[in-house]
Amino acid sequence: MLKLKKIFFLVFWPITIFFLFIFVFKIGVINCQVAENNCSQELYQKLEVLKGKSLFFVNIDEELANNEISTETILLQNYQKTFPGTILLEFSEEKVAYQLITEENQLFISEFGNVLPSNQNVNGLPQVSWNSTLSDESHSKIIKILDSVKGTNFTINNISRLNNQEIRIDIKDNPQIIIDEDSIDSKVGILVTLLNSREIKEYEEPIKEIDLRFNLPVLRTAQ
Repeated sequence: MLKLKKIFFLVFWPITIFFLFIFVFKIGVINCQVAENNCSQELYQKLEVLKGKSLFFVNIDEELANNEISTETILLQNYQKTFPGTILLEFSEEKVAYQLITEENQLFISEFGNVLPSNQNVNGLPQVSWNSTLSDESHSKIIKILDSVKGTNFTINNISRLNNQEIRIDIKDNPQIIIDEDSIDSKVGILVTLLNSREIKEYEEPIKEIDLRFNLPVLRTAQ
C-alpha cells in the first residue's frame, strides 16, 4: 500500500503541479512602463489580451507580436513575473522626429535616425527636404536644428536644404531663417534668443528673412 502511495505521488504530483501552473497562476495584474514612465492608457488596453493567460507558460514576445503591440517604435526590453499573477513589462520607445520628403516617397524618421513604419499617426511633424542622402551626419544636423526650439513656443514647420550653403528654416509665425551647413553648430543656438529679441519684434518693417550666414544677422524685409 505504501508502495502504491509512493507511485501515486511520483506520477500524479508533477501533473498536479503542471495543471496548477496552467490553470491557477494566471496573469491578473499588468504593470507597464515605457522608458521608466507609466504606459499610456491606450497601451494598457492593448495589453489586456494577456490577462487570463498562464503566468509561467505564456510566450510574451509572441503574444505582443501577434497583437501588434511590440512594433518598430514600441519595443519590449524586459519583463518580470511575480507570484501569483502579476507581470511587469518594460518597453523602450522610438519617437518620430520628422518627416523626410524625397522625390520617391515620404519617410518617417525617428529621433535616432531610423526609418519608422509609414503608418505613423502623428500630426504636425516638421517636414524636411534634404537634397542629399540621409546619413548619420545629416540626421544629426537636422536634429540640432529641431532641438534649437525644443521646449519653447516656436514651431519648426519645414527645413529645406538647397545645398550646403543654403538651408532654409520655416518657423511658424516668424521670419524664415537662412543658414549654411558649416555653421549649424554655432548659429542654431541663437535662434530662440534672436527671435525673442526686441530688435526683431519691434523692427520698423515686417521681416521676411533672417540670414545667419554672415558675422551679423542680415534682415530682409518683405518690401
